[in-house]
Amino acid sequence: MSSCGRLIKQLHSAGSLPEMLDIVREEIRLTLGFDDVWAYLYRGDDRSIFELISVSGSAKNIVEQQHSIVEIAGDAWLTEIFSSEKPVYCADARIDPRTDKEKVKAVGVVTMIGRLLSLDGKKLGRLGTGSFEQMGVRPMSADEIAYFDVICDVVSITVDRLHYMSMSHQDSLTKLSNRRGFKEIAATQLSLANRKGEKVPFVYLDLDGFKPLNDTFGHNFGDKVLVEFSNKLRRVLRASSAIARIGGDEFLLTLPETADKKAITSVVNKLKQNCCDFEFDGLPVHLSFSVGYAIYPDDAMDIDQLIGIADKNMYRNKHSKR
Repeated sequence: MSSCGRLIKQLHSAGSLPEMLDIVREEIRLTLGFDDVWAYLYRGDDRSIFELISVSGSAKNIVEQQHSIVEIAGDAWLTEIFSSEKPVYCADARIDPRTDKEKVKAVGVVTMIGRLLSLDGKKLGRLGTGSFEQMGVRPMSADEIAYFDVICDVVSITVDRLHYMSMSHQDSLTKLSNRRGFKEIAATQLSLANRKGEKVPFVYLDLDGFKPLNDTFGHNFGDKVLVEFSNKLRRVLRASSAIARIGGDEFLLTLPETADKKAITSVVNKLKQNCCDFEFDGLPVHLSFSVGYAIYPDDAMDIDQLIGIADKNMYRNKHSKR
């Protein structure tokens, strides 16, 4: 299999941008001799600012700390990259007139090559690689530059695929998972729990009285409340928890490593204490919510059944308040 064929096959199975970049780094190391690779994407709809999405290699820490956000304006090197669809190469960034010498010195980069990532005329970001001071100048042949061009074409397709996959699994307002994304994460968690003989609680959470709040203050205000509540959920829950918005004011959570009813109640109380009070434009907001839960494998083995049981328990608890 050719290098390009190998890369295409490997990137087709990549499930995240960091995973993609690790694959690309290994390919670049094998074929071009560079150890470091970095990728930036446009920051939202702003086409003048790029945000680091992943960096792999020895320069990872300094790039993440000092160059996580990059502005194109005033940078001749970046301007050339984003005005061309071909690789932009310099043998020695320390003396090349197009480079920002302060950035070059801070990062310690020597040889650089970068290219715009684009697909069907849509500009996505840029991919770069190069050598650092410990390696020194690493001249590239015309064939190597041409292969880097091919790599960028394959990466552009992968970035677009992963972005689409992410959007199809994500709630557009809160950026939490949607039901589809939640079920995919939960399936992985249950598979792991099954091998380790562990339990996984599923928690169905529904905000109380959210419709009157929406009707009184408007949908824009209600959207802000949902976004802030979602952000608080992220901050309070463990990174291992799956969190999804599956309806207007309905959320699903998993609580791995929370094995019994007492521990579930403790987490729910923590959410009530830390996620329900905030302020917008001087207006205090207090939320409350109802919850129900189901525990894998005690209540069911199937994800849809677990969600259904948690949902029924939530509505039973909600109606008991009235």
